[in-house]
Amino acid sequence: MQAVYNEHVNGFQKALRQAEFLYREVSVTDCRFNVNLDVYDGRMLDVAEISRLKAEKEAVIIANEDTLVTTPAATMVDEGVGQVEVADEEADGVEEDAAGDEVDEVEE
Repeated sequence: MQAVYNEHVNGFQKALRQAEFLYREVSVTDCRFNVNLDVYDGRMLDVAEISRLKAEKEAVIIANEDTLVTTPAATMVDEGVGQVEVADEEADGVEEDAAGDEVDEVEE
């Protein structure tokens, strides 16, 4: 009994969304007033199409969440550390060159 009631309430709410979407341009007796249509994302679409679009949207969200979860954070840290180490090695080489220049100047 409750399921039937909920189905009627949902159908009525769908009809109200259609009426609001169409405003006064369409009469409820007009053939364009279709109980198999509903308003989704600002457009009047078939209920089956809405279900498909919602499923696609959820699949994209789940795929994005999986990508975020499976991307290892350590890779980003290792790259950053590797760059710092290279920079330190380059700095050491520059310091050694500068020290070598000083020794050359003293010898002259």
